[in-house]
Amino acid sequence: TTSEWQWYKWSNESIWINGRYYCWLEYFIKRLGDEYKETGIKLVDVVDIHNYPWYNNNNNEALQLHRIYYDTLYDYPGSNGIFTSTGGWNTSLTKQYLFKRFNDWLNEHFGANHGITAGVSEWSPGPSEPNLASVIYGSHLGTFANNGVELFSPWTWFTGMWETLHLFSRNAKEYSVSSTSSDENMVSAYSSINANADSLTVMLINRDMTASRTVTINLSNFNVANGNYQTLLLSSLPATETFVSHTQNALTQNTVAVNSNSLTITVPALSTTAILLNAPTGTLPIRLLNFSGKENSSGNRILNWDLAFESNMSKYIIERSFDGKNFIDINAVTAKNSSAGKSSYSYTDSSYVDPTIKQLFYRLKMVGINEAGQRSKTVLINLKSHEVKIKIYPQPGSSAGITIEFVNSAGRSKDLVLTDALGNKIRSWRNYMAGQLFLSGLKAGVYLIKEVNKNSGNKTINKFIIQ
Repeated sequence: TTSEWQWYKWSNESIWINGRYYCWLEYFIKRLGDEYKETGIKLVDVVDIHNYPWYNNNNNEALQLHRIYYDTLYDYPGSNGIFTSTGGWNTSLTKQYLFKRFNDWLNEHFGANHGITAGVSEWSPGPSEPNLASVIYGSHLGTFANNGVELFSPWTWFTGMWETLHLFSRNAKEYSVSSTSSDENMVSAYSSINANADSLTVMLINRDMTASRTVTINLSNFNVANGNYQTLLLSSLPATETFVSHTQNALTQNTVAVNSNSLTITVPALSTTAILLNAPTGTLPIRLLNFSGKENSSGNRILNWDLAFESNMSKYIIERSFDGKNFIDINAVTAKNSSAGKSSYSYTDSSYVDPTIKQLFYRLKMVGINEAGQRSKTVLINLKSHEVKIKIYPQPGSSAGITIEFVNSAGRSKDLVLTDALGNKIRSWRNYMAGQLFLSGLKAGVYLIKEVNKNSGNKTINKFIIQ
């Protein structure tokens, strides 16, 4: 159904059962409930509507449209079909709280704990002005997250909405938590927490079209160390689209001071502000955009990482492991704390690694100035150039001489033994460091050259022929 009228009356039907009037949508739910009670088969998982709200070109009314779904006190100016919801025409019926109604009907006809959710698969914010569209969309995202709405898919995408979607999807956490406002209709807080309960995001939406608002937030049941915490702001959006990617958008970074689990912040008119808070042992006020590694042609491992909104950081400790489980610190890089919005780092691990090692694991420990730490994902580097190789040329050789080249072991200590085909030692070299060995004056026959790695004890044996 695409209009408020059709939520309550599809055509000219008048459905009375045992003296009770049913609007068509409740009757639809009742019939599904009857089938469920009779057969045990649930034919509905999500009650999904379309909604292109009516706001009479009044932007202040449009900014309240998120209240249609759950607010039992909101008088929706677009009310019309609801006048018929009791079987007559009652114009005093202006309070929609549509999804709450759905749930009440579902509880009645399916029973409590029915597991059926609500959704909106077509929707428009109404006004197309970017700042209005952004705030209206954000208000819906916050309201729906607070109430477990299953799906929300706008049909109309106006400038400003991509920015809002990016802000919410990148920074909101897994679980919605209760937030209250002393002026809910003008400034709302939508809060969410992660599974470890050590990271909290508060989304503040200011619907005032002309004035900034100063807001004080008092946190309960979530402790935050005193200090400055990152904020991300969307406001004053231009008429043209600003969102390109996670690193190219209209977000403005700042910080807010928290003292004794309380903070005060001023939010601009028509704005959305994300406040990123962390418990003392939780994540840092930093965003790791990427962390990657590769091996270069010299066999060194190159690590690169980029960070957004870097502040109050001390250092980045590079950790390495041979098995992906047991890590050791190999070095540290001092934090730049750049104010440019993005910081890029590179580190080269040129330390010796046994040629028999085929892969290495790396991760970062990101350490703040307060010594709080957070680790990155683990990066795996396959060491293809560390495969042990011995090249012998020409083949077959002659008494005039042949060259034995030890690929990837130049500058590394090794013991060499030259034998005939029966294993009789002809010559040996201890702690040989060069990358090549030239042999001349050998008689015709089959020979073996054995390399013993001084670090691992591993042996490599190759055969060659002198004619």
